[in-house]
Amino acid sequence: MNEKSIKTFQKFVEYYDLLVKKFHTSQSGDQIRELNTMSGEMSDFLREEYQLETSAKVKELISKLKNKNNNSLDLEVLENYVIGDAKSYVEAFEPTYQNCLQTLLKLTETLKEFDYEKYSDNDLIIYFGKAKTLMKITENISFYLQEKERVNNFKVALSNGIDKVEASFFSDILDFKVKSPNC
Repeated sequence: MNEKSIKTFQKFVEYYDLLVKKFHTSQSGDQIRELNTMSGEMSDFLREEYQLETSAKVKELISKLKNKNNNSLDLEVLENYVIGDAKSYVEAFEPTYQNCLQTLLKLTETLKEFDYEKYSDNDLIIYFGKAKTLMKITENISFYLQEKERVNNFKVALSNGIDKVEASFFSDILDFKVKSPNC
């Protein structure tokens, strides 16, 4: 990163830290939405910086893939461009995954306690809230497993080297990612 980019990222981190501390104290919906927005902006910034930093390597990789010069491919660049986000997410979420599974099991157990013969309107709203919580937990687990599968599929695909079809496929993907501002 150039000096301006480094300073920009430092400001992102400082502001983000400030927002997290404020949120930790107040736990306000507005502040978590601001954190969410800031997370997205920081993610976009870092993706763009990565693309700038590696553009020459990627162009060289695309050229080698198109010319079927697969002997000296920089597989780390290919991996980072194709699944780097997923790999990083899986590594970061791994410690949380077991907690999500435990919460899923515990919350599912509480569903069994529903009294089908004697329930009130209040019971229904309580179980509605539990169902919404289960929905969010399963969304997180599903996304984690999807990203983990994406990483594993990529590694399996590359385990036997890259053939002509895969070389063409990866060069097209990289070419698209280089030209697209949102990838």
